[in-house]
Amino acid sequence: MAVPPDLNSQPDTRLHTVILDPLLAAPVSAPAGVSDSDADHLAAGLNIKTVADPETINAFRPRRGAVRGVRVTSPAGLGRHRRTAMLPVLLAVLLLMAACNNKAAPTTVTAPVSQPTGTVASGAGAPAASSPTDPNACPTANTTPFAKTKLVLHAGLAFGAFHRYLYKPYRAGTFTSGSTLHRTLVIGKAGASALFIKREIRLAVEDVKANPTLCNAIAAPLRSLEATVGDAITKLKRGDTSGLERANTAVAAIQSQAKTAGLSLPEDTNATIG
Repeated sequence: MAVPPDLNSQPDTRLHTVILDPLLAAPVSAPAGVSDSDADHLAAGLNIKTVADPETINAFRPRRGAVRGVRVTSPAGLGRHRRTAMLPVLLAVLLLMAACNNKAAPTTVTAPVSQPTGTVASGAGAPAASSPTDPNACPTANTTPFAKTKLVLHAGLAFGAFHRYLYKPYRAGTFTSGSTLHRTLVIGKAGASALFIKREIRLAVEDVKANPTLCNAIAAPLRSLEATVGDAITKLKRGDTSGLERANTAVAAIQSQAKTAGLSLPEDTNATIG
């Protein structure tokens, strides 16, 4: 048979003396989760400085008879029971305030600073930004062996083929005389010759870019000559021969400029397109 509890017995005061009283006398910042800043706010707003202080505030006082079935026979026992009942409430309030304080704390996020594409950070040891290489830039020293020899070869073939297959027939009236079929055939052969001439000019340009002196003297005129020859053939197909005269003038100018730079560029009179 179960034995009913004796509600008239006195509580063990050792619990209060050894454990509860020191706990209630501790500062309000003692419980975990309550910072010194939280304790300052409790002291300033509610005058709560120790764990037992909420008992003095009316809002935290338990109502009479809240703990039913317990009869306290002495004022000292009543105070101790009230403190025991208030401890969970106090801890809950302190933990709630600590959680609210943590949520209210602003979080600062520093976004990484992106550096614009193509820029180089300044400072010691930072590499200098490199500019794209100009394909038409002239060197400061010879870059290819026998560049002058190859230039004489390719420029001589280009100039010789131009005079043999384009300029001399033009001077002889071959492109403007004879039947329509004849003119069509000779202009077609002139177009094929122009392809060979422009190819040799491109090779000559690559050769001249290997020598600083010649590059600065005739590289640009050689590049222009390729376009001039192409334009002359386009006009020739329409019956206009003026482009051939302009191309011949450009060839003579390049030969003169090369000679001034110290290199002779004679035409190859035996140049053939095969």
